[in-house]
Amino acid sequence: MVTGDFTTVEEKFKALYEIQPFAKHIYAMNKLPILANTADESYYRRIHILNFEAHFTDEEKIQFDNIKDNLFTQEALDYLANISLREYLKIIPTRKFANQDESDEIMDRYRNCNSNSVLQYLSSNEVKELFVKDNKVRKIQMYEQYKEWCVRSKHIACGRNNFYKEVLSSRIYIGNLDNRGYDCFFIK
Repeated sequence: MVTGDFTTVEEKFKALYEIQPFAKHIYAMNKLPILANTADESYYRRIHILNFEAHFTDEEKIQFDNIKDNLFTQEALDYLANISLREYLKIIPTRKFANQDESDEIMDRYRNCNSNSVLQYLSSNEVKELFVKDNKVRKIQMYEQYKEWCVRSKHIACGRNNFYKEVLSSRIYIGNLDNRGYDCFFIK
């Protein structure tokens, strides 16, 4: 039975007791997930992005495998727990991580890209393929491909004029007429 935030738990042959269930999920990923139509701010209030920039070569991975046994000794675990606790105690007064500004900047970019189907489309491989043969593409051709992309990726397409404005505001492309008089986007 759930009452407020508490849940009454009943186990066979034991007395009832209440718990307040909660969960924190931690995901490690190489790319941030792209979500369709995430305009709800509650999603972004609950997510924190921590950027780890380390890259490991195959040689370093082999070296780690060799020292892994030493890393999980009780002495090493105590040492790591001590470091973790010291760093945690440092952030309690401010409630901020050491790289909070960097994390906030990544979060802002993520929020803008996720809530803006045009920016998501512009970062997709389909747009890059349009410019493989030439440094220009007709605006209407790009807009038609954008609408098809929105259907496939379950996004809501914006109107043509708004699409053109968003593409130009991305500062990646400029709009102009080509030598035939077609209205085109050119790569800057």
